[in-house]
Amino acid sequence: MIDWTGLRQRLDRLARDARPGSVLTLSVPLPRLPEGLPGDGDWFHWRRPDTGLSLTGLGSTLHVDTEGSGRFAALDAAMQGLREHWLHDDDVRPVAFSGFAFGSAGGAPLPNATLVVPAVLLREANGKADIAFSCTTADAAEAVPRWRALLAALKVSRGGTPPPRLARTAAPLADLAFLARGGAALAAIESGRFAKLVLTRSIRLTASREIAATSALAALAERNPDCAVWAVGRGGKVFLGASPERLLTYRNGRAEVDALAGTAWIAHAGDDAPSPSLADDK
Repeated sequence: MIDWTGLRQRLDRLARDARPGSVLTLSVPLPRLPEGLPGDGDWFHWRRPDTGLSLTGLGSTLHVDTEGSGRFAALDAAMQGLREHWLHDDDVRPVAFSGFAFGSAGGAPLPNATLVVPAVLLREANGKADIAFSCTTADAAEAVPRWRALLAALKVSRGGTPPPRLARTAAPLADLAFLARGGAALAAIESGRFAKLVLTRSIRLTASREIAATSALAALAERNPDCAVWAVGRGGKVFLGASPERLLTYRNGRAEVDALAGTAWIAHAGDDAPSPSLADDK
């Protein structure tokens, strides 16, 4: 399915005049993508079922982890530096994955904010499929065996297997505490101290057997076709979900933001300018 000898030759030509720190990417069109997800290692998945867009990244060619108040500036600087020395020999645009926690600190075992260029990218868009292979110039000599190993590690869930049974771990004190916080929140809103409060909690479930990430992602995509379905795998653990929120879309120089919550500033006394509405374009 993949001409590995031809890919090696393309990589040698691209690396010949590249700088030592450059990232090299080669794409190969395919009639269909290989199935499955790796059981271990680092991988990323992002999918929009309603548009047919699917991206799965395997391994890492380059990654930047950061946190703190300057995390977005650090990732932006890293991306700008990467773009200046990112080479590819066709018209297919390479892809990097990025993610960040809500707060500027914490998030372990995942990094608080990260930028990753996957070693292998499985991509499907507009009815077409391709695989993009990436490496640095310094790693070009060993890149092809590594790419092949990453693809060989894909695991396909067995079809027809019933989902595992889930049992919730009893936590009566935590349940009572959460109900008490809910009552206090309602009382605070009724008194006028707050207009809105968002409460969160976590629960722990025990499965009768291992939960296959491929099956979980397929179920999420089927039940939430108009959401973004995503997953991050690291060290044999998987963080996944489906979200209707699209924080930012940037395409052809235009940025669009869906703000489900926000702030309107009150005009100062004597200021003729009206306070902006949350419904206004920003």
